Amino acid sequence: MQGNPMELTVTVDLPLGQVMPAGPLNRLLRGQGFVLHYDVYAVPRPGDAPPWHSGNLANVYLLRGGSESDAQDGADTIRLVYPLPWLFSDHVDAFADLVDGLSTALDCTPLFDGAPYTRAGFIAACDDHVTWLLTEWGRRTGQRRSA
Repeated sequence: MQGNPMELTVTVDLPLGQVMPAGPLNRLLRGQGFVLHYDVYAVPRPGDAPPWHSGNLANVYLLRGGSESDAQDGADTIRLVYPLPWLFSDHVDAFADLVDGLSTALDCTPLFDGAPYTRAGFIAACDDHVTWLLTEWGRRTGQRRSA
């Protein structure tokens, strides 16, 4: 792993197989706890947080034909991005729960690093990233950034 540790994210894609129109997609995502902010979705993090933490458990990107699309355009892929450095590591399980619940609701197989997602593989990768942050940067996830 290289680069700025504060830009480290972990991404899971949920391919839908076809374009899901905006109405049914909105109903499904809102039913799973997603919040629509004008034309993009997010999943709020559970509980209270220090002000430097991400307010989101997942940043959500809708894709259509490989390009980002707005909520009103529908999507053929839902991309969930976990902001690993900005949350305590115990939120990894909540993100995995989100992926499991959404993939079940959509009846699709999520992809992680281009391969079929497994909960154990995802959690192990997050643990590896946290180890990297601790050993290479002396930082734990959710820690306040030094000036």
